[in-house]
Amino acid sequence: MDNFKEEVVTRKGSKVLSTVYYLLTYVFLAVFGIIGMIGLMSLMNLEFTLGAVLRALLGFGSCWFLWRSKDNINIEYEYTYTSGEMDYAKVMGGRRRKHLLTLRLKDAEAGGLADGDRFNRYQSMQGVKKIDMTLNFDAKKYFIYFIREGNKHLLTMECSDEMWDMILKTNPRLGA
Repeated sequence: MDNFKEEVVTRKGSKVLSTVYYLLTYVFLAVFGIIGMIGLMSLMNLEFTLGAVLRALLGFGSCWFLWRSKDNINIEYEYTYTSGEMDYAKVMGGRRRKHLLTLRLKDAEAGGLADGDRFNRYQSMQGVKKIDMTLNFDAKKYFIYFIREGNKHLLTMECSDEMWDMILKTNPRLGA
């Protein structure tokens, strides 16, 4: 029988600040779009000055950057446990989902609560790639240390105790 559990981690607390950032992004998107259009209209009138080119590039470049980064304001992480494997995904703006990692838990070297000496020892190791999939400072955090293709990785996540117990049943070394 397959074991399955899925959790979504969202930022706790007030959504007012992220909503304000999101609205300001659209305001600046409109402002830079207008600046870009002014520069483009100057270029269409055959006024090839440095100012017109810079206005068009700055305006449209800023619009593109704001459009790509607006979804990073509202981020969620999705943890999925399925019969000994963990899948991690990042959901941006509630619309775009990016698969980040699939981890076979039998291959994990160590793990546990991310608040003790054991975690600090792995975190201070040289050459460890740190993967932080947490959003809340005050949440209970767990870590998993694993080696993939010769590279050391330290994954930090904020899953529930129920999911962590399922992980420990798959690989008891993580709780030692």
